[in-house]
Amino acid sequence: MKLFYNLFIYSNLYISLVFTFLWIYYAFKLDVNISLFTSVFFLSSTFISYNILRYIPFRKGYEIKKELASFYKNFKSYFFILMFLFLGLAIFCVHSLSLTQFLILSCASFTLVFYERVISQFHLRKIPYTKPFIISFTWATLCTFFHIEDIQNLSNLFVNFLDCFALILLLCLALDYRDIKEDSSHHIQTLATESNPKKYLKTIAIFFFIYQCLNLKMTLLSLTLSSVSILIFLFAIRQAYNKKISYGKYIFLIDGLIFIHALRVFDLG
Repeated sequence: MKLFYNLFIYSNLYISLVFTFLWIYYAFKLDVNISLFTSVFFLSSTFISYNILRYIPFRKGYEIKKELASFYKNFKSYFFILMFLFLGLAIFCVHSLSLTQFLILSCASFTLVFYERVISQFHLRKIPYTKPFIISFTWATLCTFFHIEDIQNLSNLFVNFLDCFALILLLCLALDYRDIKEDSSHHIQTLATESNPKKYLKTIAIFFFIYQCLNLKMTLLSLTLSSVSILIFLFAIRQAYNKKISYGKYIFLIDGLIFIHALRVFDLG
């Protein structure tokens, strides 16, 4: 079971599923039709993208998290089988995209290439304090503006973009705390590396609480999801502050909050 868990987390299959659930949630929230092909395309392309971000720097000899490096070293066959499988699925499903959607996806891919050291020494993470904002903007754009052709109410689209952006930003800020040592060693400036740890975590905890309150409806499901999300968030950052949680468990909890948020799809009305 532990082996399966590690493969699930470090192969980026987990984050790919989480993103796909979030994408489906905002599609329902924006009341647009989605196809199975497009959903599978996003699952596949997310898996490929995250592994490109991590595997190419690893192959170039750059330092990456030891857990990821261990996965790429010890499970190379498993990794390449999954990569070819998802590449095939992505190619098979790409026909479901319109030209506009393909252009939006291309812009996101361009950002991806320069976010990490994929093709050059320069990468966008080197720009001070921008790291979580780049990720949040890309996620929010794909989850909302991807559907711009099917939206009549552009103000509603923008509101949902901000909602998605705020959620991902708060979670990225939480993940940045766990990345302080790695970012500092790579001379990457983030709010986490330049702030007092205790004040930093308190601040993002307060904003996460406010975010959950703004998304709260007076229904049992909404109350449950908000309460569980707040408790998990507080537990995760407290354990990180006390250095009592592994990298894998931390991203499992923090990224899992996206899945919990996506469960609000059952409370839309």
